[in-house]
Amino acid sequence: MMKKSQQVYCRTRQAVSMLTRRKSRSAAEIVQDAQALAALLQSRHIGCVVLAADTQVQSFGIDAQIADVLTVQGIACVPADEESLSDAAAIVSMNAENRFPEELLPVEKEGHCCILLPVLLPDAAESSVPWNIALLIETFAASGVPKTVRELAAEAAGLLIRWESIDQTARQRAAYCIAMAAQQGPAGYVPGVVAALKTCCSACSDGALALTALPAVLAAYGPSVRRPLAQVAQTAGLASAGAGDEVAAAALMTWLRTAAEARGLPETLADIRRRDIPLLAAIADRQCNPGSAVHTELDRFELEDVFQRLMQPTEHERDVVRIVDGQRAYFRTGATLPLDARADALTRLRKAIADSEQEIHAALHADLGKCPDEAYLCETGMVLAELTHMQRHFRRYAGRRHVLTPLHQFAADSYTLRRPYGVTLIMSPWNYPFLLTMSPLIGAIAAGNCCVVKPSAYAPATSAVIRQILQRCFPQEHVAVVEGGREENQALLDQRFDKIFFTGGENVGREVLRKAADHLTPVTLELGGKSPVVITESAKIDLAAKRVAFGKLLNAGQTCVAPDYVLVHRSVKNEFVDRLKHHLARMAWENPLASDTWVHMINRRHFDRVMGLIDPARVVYGGEGDAETLRIQPTILDNVTPADAVMQEEIFGPVLPIIEYEELEEAIRFIADRPAPLACYLFTEDRAVKRHFLTVTPFGGGCVNDTIIHLASTRLPFGGVGRSGMGSYHGRYSFMCFSHEAGVVDKATWFDLPMRYAPYDKRMMKLVRFFLK
Repeated sequence: MMKKSQQVYCRTRQAVSMLTRRKSRSAAEIVQDAQALAALLQSRHIGCVVLAADTQVQSFGIDAQIADVLTVQGIACVPADEESLSDAAAIVSMNAENRFPEELLPVEKEGHCCILLPVLLPDAAESSVPWNIALLIETFAASGVPKTVRELAAEAAGLLIRWESIDQTARQRAAYCIAMAAQQGPAGYVPGVVAALKTCCSACSDGALALTALPAVLAAYGPSVRRPLAQVAQTAGLASAGAGDEVAAAALMTWLRTAAEARGLPETLADIRRRDIPLLAAIADRQCNPGSAVHTELDRFELEDVFQRLMQPTEHERDVVRIVDGQRAYFRTGATLPLDARADALTRLRKAIADSEQEIHAALHADLGKCPDEAYLCETGMVLAELTHMQRHFRRYAGRRHVLTPLHQFAADSYTLRRPYGVTLIMSPWNYPFLLTMSPLIGAIAAGNCCVVKPSAYAPATSAVIRQILQRCFPQEHVAVVEGGREENQALLDQRFDKIFFTGGENVGREVLRKAADHLTPVTLELGGKSPVVITESAKIDLAAKRVAFGKLLNAGQTCVAPDYVLVHRSVKNEFVDRLKHHLARMAWENPLASDTWVHMINRRHFDRVMGLIDPARVVYGGEGDAETLRIQPTILDNVTPADAVMQEEIFGPVLPIIEYEELEEAIRFIADRPAPLACYLFTEDRAVKRHFLTVTPFGGGCVNDTIIHLASTRLPFGGVGRSGMGSYHGRYSFMCFSHEAGVVDKATWFDLPMRYAPYDKRMMKLVRFFLK
């Protein structure tokens, strides 16, 4: 059932549509429709200004008779010229009952019609939109109006009537649609930017654009944009029609500065990048008028560069820029390239980690409650194993790999070289804060890169230890640590790196990928997902339950490859659940909620989220949590359905849903119908089942008859597929992740095959066909 605002919008749009069908209807019918429209708008406390090019009044279907009707009803209807603006102002001043904005922005179109903008009265009792544009009615039924413009206006209307329920991105989209629908014309690009800025600035208090930068941005391009700027200023009434381009453009810039100062808009580079550049870039990238002479003058990336030069950076941004610039200069010296230098760096890192083992374990206990044994098993020990492997093998990984040279390229030597990318960024998560920072860093150093490391702000104690270790091992020009939260993340992602390695959640991964795309930076994403376990009827049930319990209890389920749910064959489900209870009770502490060595949730928000996924009606084991200690009991949920909340997102906690199946194909379809998981685990003694399952089931990596241990091997790649990630690392694959394989043909000079050189004759072409087939 439609809300009242939606009903009003639909009825109003229908009335406007009837008004535009001028040729097929009588004057009396048109007047009647105009009266109905005016009454409808007044019922919503809306006064309406219709702005149309005066040469288009007849074709648009709003003639003097209709204008008179609307004016009598309190609705001002004026064409878009300077004289009529004065008339409109007079109407507004005389009409005490209906108050209109002081500034009217007319829209003049060449060969187009107009936009009908109802304006919410300031004293309206009912409002679904917290700003002065209540409703945008698309009135482009007249011939000659581009379909794209009609669609933009219609989309804006739909968004505006749902203003309170849409997010910031949709609000920016609404403002963008208004600007583009109003400004698509021969010189539509720059006016479109300005109109979007003006609309958003007056409309979106929670996302206002920093207009203080725009005048300098536009001025940086000089006379090439002065004419369109002058046209905008003159159309908006900011400069007279006879004013020169330079004077009119200056008037527009002055207005922009005044508007910015009046609204107290932000002036920091961080705020502009976070809120403003995406909208401006969308305008520049997606909806430029191809026929505009200004189209090539303002490029998205140039626009960002101008912002960076003009705006005052924050302290965090200055630090990040200094670090990245320093590392880029250091890499160009070639100091990281010699293999002996890389070996020395890895040796220093090993010694620093060994000397700091107690501090590392204390930090992991402070952040997550990990006991020293689990901290060594899952973090420190695995980092040392990765270091051992890399120290033994990285020289071989870095060496030439010779390949056969095709006969038609005789005589030559063909080989590949692994070259470092340069300055890299590693962003690590909080669940294994030491392992997932150091493990990719080892590959980056061995491959010869400089690296900026960004540990998670949710694990501050471990982050501090990482900073101390790396500061002892490396100069900042080689390896630097940037601590902090979102501001630091944004500042880092705004820089141009040569490679980005990110481990974390899907939402932040999208942002990393979007930012990297601006600079065409290669990215490795290690994300996550719901990793399934499949228990077949042939599995060794007790061993399967034991190994599933191990995988789920590790780090209290806060592992990206932890078993997320179990698909178990109906015939063995009850036995599996019983044995799972037994092993959870044996492996977990006698009272996990009171144990200082049982890993807790990282923070209260995460604790509340995991507890919210537990349905008491489905709990067959555990289910309790302690909000004070942030600990949750190992929990089994039985008879879970795909529609349950626990199946809608990655759990990342000690909660394990159980779903039974009848046929193996049913379990395979269940997995295949969902995003490809980071890991998948199969328990079976049937070789045919194993072969079939591994062939048809999509996943990043996994185990047969075990869980999690595949990520502990330095001989196997670890990574996701689809929404669970892209790229892989560990061991040799870490070296490959942080280096580019370049193919080289080293051609001999003592022999030269003549057949590749023009002119080509039949004899030479026979030779070509002999070799190239």
